[in-house]
Amino acid sequence: MPRIGWTVDPAVVANTNRDGSGTLYKICRIDPGGQYIDRIICYSFGTNIQSEGVVIGSNGNGLDNPNNQFMLGNLLLTATTLGTPLTTDIVTFIIDAWLEEHYELYALVQDAQAAGRQFVAFTDRTFQVN
Repeated sequence: MPRIGWTVDPAVVANTNRDGSGTLYKICRIDPGGQYIDRIICYSFGTNIQSEGVVIGSNGNGLDNPNNQFMLGNLLLTATTLGTPLTTDIVTFIIDAWLEEHYELYALVQDAQAAGRQFVAFTDRTFQVN
């Protein structure tokens, strides 16, 4: 499955808001014509405490208005330790949705993370219409 976007900076800053305010990490902006989002996978960069990961969508009209945002999912991110990888270090958000062009995807972590986490969006080209 092709990657279509990812958080450039590690998600490290705590954000308990789910309305699109606070510190968000942009995953991607949807291409012209729209795009199918299959899943978003969260990878740990090293030692982190347990937290909650949240994926938020935006209609592309700015994050200053909560009416422009919608929650796509939230999952438990287990504590991780550098050098001892476990299968729980990788968390998959199943999105399975077609998003209109210019929509944006963002991620946040509820608790501050030492090493940070990266969120990566994947598509499945068999669902593309153009």
